Amino acid sequence: GLPDSVARIVRRTKQALVVADAISDPGHKQDAFVAASRCRSIACIPVVRKGELAAYVLLENRLVTGAFTPQLENASLYEGMEQRVRDRTLALNERNEKMRVVLDNVSEGLFLVDREGRLGSERSAVLTRFFPNGVPERIVDFFVEDPKLAQSFGLNWDQLLEGFLPLELCIDQLPHAFACIGRIYELSWQPLCDAQGELRSLLVVMRDVTEARRRAQAEQQQKQLMIMFEKILADPQGVTAFVQETERLLADLAQGCERRDVEKRLLHTLKGNTAIFGLTTYSQHCHELENVLESEERGINEQERQLLRETWDDTRSGFTPFLSAQSQGLHVPLPDYQAA
Repeated sequence: GLPDSVARIVRRTKQALVVADAISDPGHKQDAFVAASRCRSIACIPVVRKGELAAYVLLENRLVTGAFTPQLENASLYEGMEQRVRDRTLALNERNEKMRVVLDNVSEGLFLVDREGRLGSERSAVLTRFFPNGVPERIVDFFVEDPKLAQSFGLNWDQLLEGFLPLELCIDQLPHAFACIGRIYELSWQPLCDAQGELRSLLVVMRDVTEARRRAQAEQQQKQLMIMFEKILADPQGVTAFVQETERLLADLAQGCERRDVEKRLLHTLKGNTAIFGLTTYSQHCHELENVLESEERGINEQERQLLRETWDDTRSGFTPFLSAQSQGLHVPLPDYQAA
């Protein structure tokens, strides 16, 4: 049986109850169970399932008083810890579910990279669309199509981990764009540090900017075409002289120069002339080549000469038909003129 005076309190409160000395406690000494058993210490712990009282656990000691106070405190502490763990687990699960909804629906690739360059397991679902043959497990493997970029990344990553240079400078030196499987992706890096300011990992945001860049390129080409059309209308002889000068510069570059300073001057003149006439795309191409030659301390190679020529031919083909038409004049048959 159970002491009714104890069971009544536990049933009402659904909380554990300890009676240090039942036979002298005014609230319990008249209890029939206590009077018959002459028990001193009593501990009663409820068993609750789904919010309802299912059973009791009764402990009694008939020899000493205060026998169960430490044990019950430990049990209550353990029960409290279990409840906190359950609450924390529930909260984490809810947060993870919400985060999963976000990761499954964002258009950017979101993932963490640890100090060893490995991608975390939590990542946005769009990455599997970006890389249908499998998402790389190491960040450097995104740059497999560009060995120079991969090498540069490795050097800059080592600098980042060494921590000698300012963190912002190291982050700025990491790749901000790369090409893979015919697509172009932009990267942004957000460092995550511990309380001591030590780098723990980086949050990487990856965006597919292929179509955006194509649209921007098409708009830029259209803008350049309009600029050249206006120049042709205003000064066709000047545009003709510009085209002839560009052809001469490219011919000189194609022959090759033993002196790098002469080659550098030719390339710089080519860049400046095309910029003056509004051909900013070609001028930018020359500028980027200048930077490469400067950093690598070398002259133009055959592949770069060929690319200069092909890019110019593609650029020129957009406006030279207008130049030819302007030089020949526009002829309208008399019947068509009279009918207009």
